[in-house]
Amino acid sequence: MGTLHPLPPSQALLGAVTAAIEAMTWLEPADGAMVALALDYARRIDAATDDKAAGYIGQNLSGVLRALGGAPAERKALGVEEQVAGKLAALRGRRSS
Repeated sequence: MGTLHPLPPSQALLGAVTAAIEAMTWLEPADGAMVALALDYARRIDAATDDKAAGYIGQNLSGVLRALGGAPAERKALGVEEQVAGKLAALRGRRSS
């Protein structure tokens, strides 16, 4: 595949992962280790110079984010789907009024 070049900070994955985690209002202090792991994986992907390593770490990051409820099916399984839908419904309600 080749060599990857690190992304500039404005396009870095770490920012996207941080924003996603901040939106996960259901997380508890006990989730801190998983959050730290997700952020570490994002940093490593941003700094990666080998696409194979970045791909491997990316799969691990995806699993951690799913475990935290970062995908629709996982949110449903965790019972936090209502919380997310509630915010969206509130925004839509404001737009229609």
